[in-house]
Amino acid sequence: MGVKFLDKKAILQSQDIQIREVFIPEWGGIVRIKTLNAIERGKIGRILYENKDNPIFSENFRSIFVSFALCDERGNRIFSDSNSDIEALNKKSSAAIFKIYEIIKNMTNVGQEGVEGSGKILTGSELKS
Repeated sequence: MGVKFLDKKAILQSQDIQIREVFIPEWGGIVRIKTLNAIERGKIGRILYENKDNPIFSENFRSIFVSFALCDERGNRIFSDSNSDIEALNKKSSAAIFKIYEIIKNMTNVGQEGVEGSGKILTGSELKS
């Protein structure tokens, strides 16, 4: 079985942003959680770096991820990365925020375990088989 090599067009046309619907009992309903794209991951990194001395951001980074990942049926964010939205999410149930963050972490490969579990590096013999 040969390996399919992707070209630029195939990569850019792939539908790689997933949306999951998850029931959050603490909130009494279903939320939509989307895979973060590279720009969003970069923005989160910038926000965390620029606000590393701000307790709202450094102590509650999960709410930042949640604000980027909660979306409507089309994948549009329902929260912004404004201070007021982050502060509002920080006041919500930690159980709900932690559940959503764990789902985001698994969907987006956040953290070291995500890096280690990412795409397999193929050897020459695997490419030829």
